[in-house]
Amino acid sequence: MMIIVWGGYMSHQSIINELERNGGFLLVTMKRLREADGVSKLGERVITRIAKNLSYSGLGSIQRLTLVHSDKVMLYKLGGLEEELINAIKKPSSGSEAILAKACSSHYDSAEYKDALKKISDVLDLVM
Repeated sequence: MMIIVWGGYMSHQSIINELERNGGFLLVTMKRLREADGVSKLGERVITRIAKNLSYSGLGSIQRLTLVHSDKVMLYKLGGLEEELINAIKKPSSGSEAILAKACSSHYDSAEYKDALKKISDVLDLVM
C-alpha cells in the first residue's frame, strides 16, 4: 500500500491503524480528518485533498465529506467484499442486482460474508 504523508502523518497513520484494527470500518469526525491533514480550517480545497489522500491510502467514505467539524464520516477499507457491496448499494447500476444476488448466494453461509453483512448493516444504521 502506498502511504501518502498528510500534514499530520501520525494522525493519518493512526486512522489507518485504527480502521484496520476495527475490521475495515471506522467512524471519524470531520475535525479528526482535518487535523490529520494538518490544517486549522475546513474548506473546499481541504475537503478535496482529504478525499484524495483517503483514496491514495486505500480508504473510502460512505458519506460525502462536509465542511462541518462535528459531522461523522464512516471510513472503510477499499478493495474487499465490503467495498463491492457498499458500491452496489451506493451507486446502483445494471450490475448491482447481480453483485448483491451473487454475494447472497455464493457467500451466504461463509463467516466472511456474514461478518461483512453485519458490518455493513451496522454502518448503514449509523449513517441513515
